Amino acid sequence: MTTVSSKVPLLAITMSGEAEIWTFPTNPEEFDRDARISFSRLDKKYIAVQDDGTEYEFDPSLKRWIPIMDESLIQEHQSAYAMPHADNGNSSDPAQGRKRKNDQLNDREVSCAR
Repeated sequence: MTTVSSKVPLLAITMSGEAEIWTFPTNPEEFDRDARISFSRLDKKYIAVQDDGTEYEFDPSLKRWIPIMDESLIQEHQSAYAMPHADNGNSSDPAQGRKRKNDQLNDREVSCAR
């Protein structure tokens, strides 16, 4: 008799841009057989940890592993998408944020809507 494993591959992109495929079982009956998975009695949930330290928690309603986002990871992601010269909207340029622009020939406002 052959059984089908309920492992679902996860695709992760490393900091160097390389893709890695990880698999965790999605059937709670198989969690005890995987050394990467433990049960948190405090949080009452299953936690899986990869070799690189990345943690996931199991969502039983979705039957999926969800990455655990801590403050340092959130900060890392925010800094990766930060604009280098952004000034948080404290600009002295009055034209910034305008929805209309001046027509240079007649010095009149022209709608940008099409």
